[in-house]
Amino acid sequence: MKQLLLILILLFATAGCDINLDVSGPAIHGRSYITEPVCNLPVTLRQTNWLSPSREGSCTHATVTTALRWQNRPHTANEYAATHSGGETPQSLAAQLNAAGIRYVDSVGQNDVAFLEWAIATRRGCLVTVMGGRHAVFLADLTPTHACLIDNNAPQVPQWIERDAFLSEWQQSHSWALAVLYSPVPELP
Repeated sequence: MKQLLLILILLFATAGCDINLDVSGPAIHGRSYITEPVCNLPVTLRQTNWLSPSREGSCTHATVTTALRWQNRPHTANEYAATHSGGETPQSLAAQLNAAGIRYVDSVGQNDVAFLEWAIATRRGCLVTVMGGRHAVFLADLTPTHACLIDNNAPQVPQWIERDAFLSEWQQSHSWALAVLYSPVPELP
């Protein structure tokens, strides 16, 4: 309940991608956080959000860049990040990914939890929208009880929140999810 209240406060108090998503909450299984999500990206692979020339956040592009790095496409990721910025809709991002030749699959407005579970089961992770659709983050894990998000505004520490609170927020944020499709996906250490 405390997490849901915090999310609602953030939704009404902020706008745009230049904000931090802070959904930290009570201890999970006796720990303050879980340290290793399924997509356990090293901090060096996590892309920080940046501003476009028009001063818009670039959270969708930062999340795609993170996903590309995670899937062993560092050159593609760096080239993509250098040439894309600003806010995007599912349609405008799809057009840009198609033009860049980046393989992906997405689900928009379908509340398709199976898509999220598939992205985690295949160790790809995925872009998901939060904050009423105004922000995109990387879903690094989805357990039966919790979700792990890597927010490009503060990518150093993965954020674990209760699964139901995350799914509710994601569904109220247009339930957009996008996974890039490359392999091999790195093995867990």
